[in-house]
Amino acid sequence: MARRLLRNPSVVIGGLVVLLLVAGAALAPLVAVAPDAVDATAAGQGPSAAHPFGTDPLGRDLFSRILHGARVSLFAGLIAVALSALIGIPVGAVAAYAQSRLVRGGILRVVDALQAFPFLILALAAAAVLGPGTVNAAVAIGIAFVPHFVRIARAQVLSQLGMEYVEAARVLRLPSGRIVIRHILPNAVSPLLVQASLACGVAIVTEAGLSFLGLGTQPPTPSWGAELRAAQGYLLTDINYAFWPGLAISLAVLGFNLLGDGLRDVFDPRRRSA
Repeated sequence: MARRLLRNPSVVIGGLVVLLLVAGAALAPLVAVAPDAVDATAAGQGPSAAHPFGTDPLGRDLFSRILHGARVSLFAGLIAVALSALIGIPVGAVAAYAQSRLVRGGILRVVDALQAFPFLILALAAAAVLGPGTVNAAVAIGIAFVPHFVRIARAQVLSQLGMEYVEAARVLRLPSGRIVIRHILPNAVSPLLVQASLACGVAIVTEAGLSFLGLGTQPPTPSWGAELRAAQGYLLTDINYAFWPGLAISLAVLGFNLLGDGLRDVFDPRRRSA
């Protein structure tokens, strides 16, 4: 498995980009000045030795704010995906394995109702109800992602129900919960990992969008979306201010998407044999 992963260029490139983002976020307090530190003599300047990415109109170092903003974006993305997976996977497994037709039908109708709304609209509605803030934005994104994980988990459990090992477990009269948790889900984890990787990229973009609209991370905490919001008034006079947070968002999404596509290629036997 490790050899197949290392042979896949999408996994390698995407993994390196994600690793670089994580390292930058983790080392931000060590390699950059405080994100709110103001250098009034260098306000609105371009890249220099003292400020590699330049400064914003207030004189704050953009390199520091981008690195500290990575911590917010990665935190929001991981929390959103973890929350949606913790809710969606068990619910999807119940929707596939439950003996009661009423339970299965009820879950699917709720999922259908949620998926009737576009993902971003659902996230906006949840964020508006919960209120602004990084954690609330992450929870709102996680809620919007739950139907996707429910559908994927249900499909994977259904694909495993006819396998011989499931029939053997039923013959042994093992509890249904144990069959699902100990036997079915471990064999269905690959597509869920792919979905989680792709969802991280979408979550980062969505958190940036919520922060841009004022429903996500609030000032003075640095955030890529908040930086873009502050830069929109300077697009015609200082593109450097908006360039770096936009580039950071693009790289983060590219990294997670490449990683997800590569994992899908590695785990999908049809793609391996092609």
